[in-house]
Amino acid sequence: MQDVALRPAIWAADVLRQALMGHAWVRTGPLYTAQQARDLGTELPDGFVGLVRREDDRVFAVDGDGFALLEALDTPKTLDRRATDKNLVRAMAEFAMDGVIAPASASAAAPRFIEMLPSLVSPSALDAVSRNVQRSYEAIDFALDWSEILGESLSASLYVYGRRQPHDGVTGADLEHLAAQIDKWAGLERVMASEYWQGWHGAFDSPCRHKLYVSADASPAGLADAFAALPALPRLRGAKIPAQAYHYGRPDYCVLYLADEADVPIWSAALREALSHMDGLGLSFTTPLDRKGVVSLGVDLPDEQDASQSHRARQSGLIAHHIHAATQNNATRDDRKHELHWRLFLHGYLGAGCISIEGNGAP
Repeated sequence: MQDVALRPAIWAADVLRQALMGHAWVRTGPLYTAQQARDLGTELPDGFVGLVRREDDRVFAVDGDGFALLEALDTPKTLDRRATDKNLVRAMAEFAMDGVIAPASASAAAPRFIEMLPSLVSPSALDAVSRNVQRSYEAIDFALDWSEILGESLSASLYVYGRRQPHDGVTGADLEHLAAQIDKWAGLERVMASEYWQGWHGAFDSPCRHKLYVSADASPAGLADAFAALPALPRLRGAKIPAQAYHYGRPDYCVLYLADEADVPIWSAALREALSHMDGLGLSFTTPLDRKGVVSLGVDLPDEQDASQSHRARQSGLIAHHIHAATQNNATRDDRKHELHWRLFLHGYLGAGCISIEGNGAP
């Protein structure tokens, strides 16, 4: 999949740069320092150093680099054709989408910047990608339709998207049978993690932040039988499954925490083999490790950044932010979706003509 992702990413990056280099850009409204913003009654969030006001009086908080760029665009400037700074290109593109900067020679009837960009996503490409990617698209389509109603709960709605009714007849005893099977091969201490989860913790420290999600469309008994067939594998750092039958309806109902990044291909290959006879539910905003959406990968932030927020919760929050921005800037669903795809591309979420939701940096 990585090879196929390369060409569309390079093409899109080139299209974006050409659109930016085709004009001299200028800031459309006044720029305020943090002190000036406070004098106007606005306290900036952490990490932001100023405000820019658009012609329609909508304001945007900006960080240090953004402030310096907007300060320089007090007079018309053209993006240097030799510029290679991805952050500069991304900042200019997002400012242009927000209408904070505009072509100096643009008339009132000129198209907006986002209207200068072609569609990024080929619908037919969805047929050729994993169930996880399809799930991610479904979640984003759902969120676009309901963003104005969901408001602040948009991120949480993205996170739980794909929840289904648990298999008929799933009981606490079924989950205990699955837990007993995990006891046999995990070699970890079982603990009650919360009212939602029961977990296994290792008696050793590990800096590894990689975890595997098992999202097979299987009953607890079916999953326990598959786990019983697993060969000897490297030790885990931890594991968790639902504490109650209701929560077995989550698509991320089984999470395995790895002790070493090098264990990812070993564990994923073994799980794919053991679960090969099962269909996958697909889990949005994770890196697919098979096409059916049975096994996928997440990487949590280091402790010093924000270990309290899981991989999927973090991705859901970031994507919700981009959906809110695209919704505020556009009146129609198609326009919102078009801008959202470009915003996601700018933040490293597009590949193979589709959303990959790995979030590993802008191309």
